[in-house]
Amino acid sequence: MVDALYIFKIILYICLSGFLIALIVFLFKLTDLIKSIKAVLADNKKDIDRSIGEVPQILDNVTGITNKADRLIGDVSPDVRNITNNVSNTLSHVESVSSNVSNTVDYVAESVTDTATNIKYGFLNSTDYVGSARDIINFVKSLAKR
Repeated sequence: MVDALYIFKIILYICLSGFLIALIVFLFKLTDLIKSIKAVLADNKKDIDRSIGEVPQILDNVTGITNKADRLIGDVSPDVRNITNNVSNTLSHVESVSSNVSNTVDYVAESVTDTATNIKYGFLNSTDYVGSARDIINFVKSLAKR
C-alpha cells in the first residue's frame, strides 16, 4: 500500500534531484566563466602589470598637479582681490565722472538757452531802438521842414 509519507518522500527526492541538477549546471557555467576570466587575465597580464606599475607615478603626477594648482590659486588670489577692488573703484569713478558730465551738459544747455534768449530779446530791443531813432529823425525832419 502507498501511503502519504511514501508519496511525500518521492516528491521530495524528485525536487532534490532537480535542485542537484540545477546546481551542477550552475557550477559548470561558473567554471566556464572562471576559465574565461583567467584567459582574459592571462592575455592581458603584461598590460595589467604595466598599468598597476604606473599607478604610483600617476598618483604622484596628480599630487604634483594638485599642489601646483593650490599654489597658483594662493598666488593669484590676492591679485584677484586687488583687481576686483580696482574694478569697483574704477566703476565708482566712472559713475562720478558720468554724473559730472551730465551736470555739465545740463549747465551748458541752460547757458545756451539763456544766451539765445538774451540775443533774441537784445535783437528785439535793438530793433525797437532803431525804430525809435528813426521816429526821432523823422520828427526832426518834419520840424526842419516847417
